[in-house]
Amino acid sequence: MANTRVYLTRLRCYGPESELRLYRGTYVSADECSPVDIDMGTLPPNTAWWDVPLPPCPDCGGHMTWHEAGYVPGARKCVTCGSMFSVETRREPERSSLRKVDMQSGGQRVYRVPETSHWADWHDADAVVDHGVLIASRTVAGPWVDISGWPVALELRTTFDALAPVGISTRHGS
Repeated sequence: MANTRVYLTRLRCYGPESELRLYRGTYVSADECSPVDIDMGTLPPNTAWWDVPLPPCPDCGGHMTWHEAGYVPGARKCVTCGSMFSVETRREPERSSLRKVDMQSGGQRVYRVPETSHWADWHDADAVVDHGVLIASRTVAGPWVDISGWPVALELRTTFDALAPVGISTRHGS
């Protein structure tokens, strides 16, 4: 699960809309205890969320253990003070950019490609065509159309026109 981060949060007792929290062994309202949202990092490849090491208890520094019986999956309880927490995973949206490619036939295409750490990864037109997601295209003198053939909105046409082409693709296409 690439781009998945693991967080430790204060457990909501009795359902997602509940304002009760178990803080130091006592049920209190959410405004009576500090919120907890600790980022425990990115989920390593081939690792389950439950294998990520837990930090010490944010309330007392004690050791936390599994405590799911009668609670939601992922519930953790501090063995020292009794505060309860939840382990959650959140998928980070993949950052992407647009790349415009001049096609050998004279038309143009716009692709969405994932952003990478190396600036040169998406500066090869054929790599963009092979691995990007086609967003829109146009023939030599035609308008920009989406993948269904419908004209794109004016603001998108302006965006697409402003993009500098990464080069000419030797792949077939409009």
